[in-house]
Amino acid sequence: MFGKPNKANKPVRTRKLKWWIRVPIQVALICSLIAGILVATFAIIVAITPIPPVASSLHQKTSVVYYSDGVSELGWLGEVNRRPVPLANVSVPVQEAFIAAEDRDFYSHFGFSPWGTGRALMNNLSGSAVQGGSTITQQYVKNAFLSSERTWERKFKEVVLAVKLETLNDKDTIFEDYLNAIYFGRGAYGVEAAAQTYFGVPVSELDAAQGAVLVVLANAPSFYSGSADRLPLLKEKWGIVLDSMVGEGFLSASERAGIVFPELRERVDRDRLGGQTGYLLDMVRAELRGLGFSRDGIDSGGLRVVSTFDRRLQRAAVRAVGKVGPSSGQGARVGLVSIDPATGGVVALYGGPDFVSSPINNATRRYAQAGSVFKTFALVAATEERFGPDSLWPGDSPLTVGDYTVRNNDNTSYGVVSLREATAFSVNTAFVALSEVVGVGAVADAGFRMGLPRDTPGLNTSNSAGLSFVLGTASPSVLDVAGVYAVLADGGVRRSSTVIRGLVSPLGSEILVSRRSSVAMSKYVAGSVTSMLAGSVQSGTAVGAQLSGVPGVAGKTGTSDGSRSMWFAGYTPGLSTAVMVSRDAVGVSGLMSVEGLSGGSPDAVAGYPISIWSEFMFAAAPRAAPRVE
Repeated sequence: MFGKPNKANKPVRTRKLKWWIRVPIQVALICSLIAGILVATFAIIVAITPIPPVASSLHQKTSVVYYSDGVSELGWLGEVNRRPVPLANVSVPVQEAFIAAEDRDFYSHFGFSPWGTGRALMNNLSGSAVQGGSTITQQYVKNAFLSSERTWERKFKEVVLAVKLETLNDKDTIFEDYLNAIYFGRGAYGVEAAAQTYFGVPVSELDAAQGAVLVVLANAPSFYSGSADRLPLLKEKWGIVLDSMVGEGFLSASERAGIVFPELRERVDRDRLGGQTGYLLDMVRAELRGLGFSRDGIDSGGLRVVSTFDRRLQRAAVRAVGKVGPSSGQGARVGLVSIDPATGGVVALYGGPDFVSSPINNATRRYAQAGSVFKTFALVAATEERFGPDSLWPGDSPLTVGDYTVRNNDNTSYGVVSLREATAFSVNTAFVALSEVVGVGAVADAGFRMGLPRDTPGLNTSNSAGLSFVLGTASPSVLDVAGVYAVLADGGVRRSSTVIRGLVSPLGSEILVSRRSSVAMSKYVAGSVTSMLAGSVQSGTAVGAQLSGVPGVAGKTGTSDGSRSMWFAGYTPGLSTAVMVSRDAVGVSGLMSVEGLSGGSPDAVAGYPISIWSEFMFAAAPRAAPRVE
């Protein structure tokens, strides 16, 4: 009973782990538990967090306007230069440059990369990369949904939304949105606008050297695009981007060695609307409004507008005014419009010296009396009433018709003159007598059929008081007059003037724009009137408009009372061009005589308008008409 203890009943003693082993395990378990809770909590937060609306600014798409060739850019409408493009339109080297420098793990992480953040931090501290701590997805989230404030709360939201976004969209979509959202300086948003701004070509044509420049600009756009003295720093960072591309296998070492820094387009400090650009874009905008487009649709609707403006002829117009027109600073106002009679398209326009400093468009403003330019309406009415070029009319001065007394220029008496002679020498008395016979209403109707607006300031078409109508006491615009004479150039067909040749929606579909045309007169009438107006150029008041080697020139001079405005409207089979010169009165509203203007080389008889017209039209050949060798 009291024998030896049974070993089988002896208590088993457990051996405890040493504390230096036990504690780390416990800590690891606790950390794993906490991490699991944090991960689960983060996942729940991601799941319940909605994606907010994209910033309204990122929805803006610049409407770009091109010259008539559809390639050369004239300018853009709105305040923001943003031109979204699909990722497929971004060249591969540009994509690789951004991946290598900004987020080399982009196609493998889930929106947030702890390892990438740590590596970027180390690289930045060592100065071996231009990489930021945020992924491409995070950078897009910040631009699209959040502010730029530097707080932990904003950073946490950024990470949450980045992960959330990657659960909803594929990588290429995010990358595309990111590239279209970045600001690159010089007012350019997105890689397409940046490519056009800095290199003058689409982003689809950029190479690795140019792509590396865009990467550096994206990191500090205001700094690197601000002044030329920062170019050395830009080149230094540019080289680091290329090295990153080598490190990622996008470039070989030999390719890297052969790359040189690309040429950047010169920064233009003047306003983008300066010179004639603002006048032209303003006319495009006005026509778009007339077609029913809203302001937002025009400014940020992403339209592609091909204008009717011919780049070569537009430059010729500016050169002509600068070469032979009056000097600026004397109150001079010059307007020029040239129209293609076959289409009604405005191919060139001069609205003033500079849109920014003088936004009033002298080519579209109705303020200067047209003078004898209106006599052409009487020629049309007379021809339709079977009064031919050889019909005779009184040319004595003064002449009283009814209770209206009229005088010729310098009160010169011509005796009895033919209608052709009256046209060549712009005999006022003959045309007033003609208006009394055919009726002021018939003369005005000819003008209206040819496109003279019925609301033109100063119109008076009553037979009792409107005999002065034929002398051009009304004030059309230069655009109106060029359109009127284009009817004669096209054999009697009137076409509505336009500055838009083609229109494409943001989705790439063509928007059809209806063009109106009508028969204003028969070809016979148009031909007969043209033959009389050609006499004015051959031997009359417009002899200065003769163009060596360019046949078929016809036109009419015009001078208002006191020479407050001077005109010439002339045409060939290919172009109808009108020029007006006026002069603002000093210290008061209204116009004063242009006789005191200096500069340029005014025609001895008809002054600046013919000189400007001839200079432009000669430069416009062969568009104006085939030259005769």
